[in-house]
Amino acid sequence: MVPGFSGKRQIELLAEEGFSFPQALKIATLNGAHYLGRDRDVGTLAVGKRADIAVVTGDPMKNAAAIQTMPLIFKKGVGYDSKAIFEAMKGQSGLY
Repeated sequence: MVPGFSGKRQIELLAEEGFSFPQALKIATLNGAHYLGRDRDVGTLAVGKRADIAVVTGDPMKNAAAIQTMPLIFKKGVGYDSKAIFEAMKGQSGLY
């Protein structure tokens, strides 16, 4: 399983149902971290917290589906090329 697909879709569905993009993003990140009791460590971008960052092509504030195009993902400070990862996964997992 390739992580991340359900999280992106969750944000899209929340936006489709009337939540603003910032609200949907908060529900998918900070609210989950708070529920798990981990909001001191994860859930928002802040000094001292652990955070993975996705670079998005487009403007998700205008169209939440823009989050489907993430050319770069940063995990633990290392940048990864999303396209290269999906190419490497072809035939190995799910739809890819």
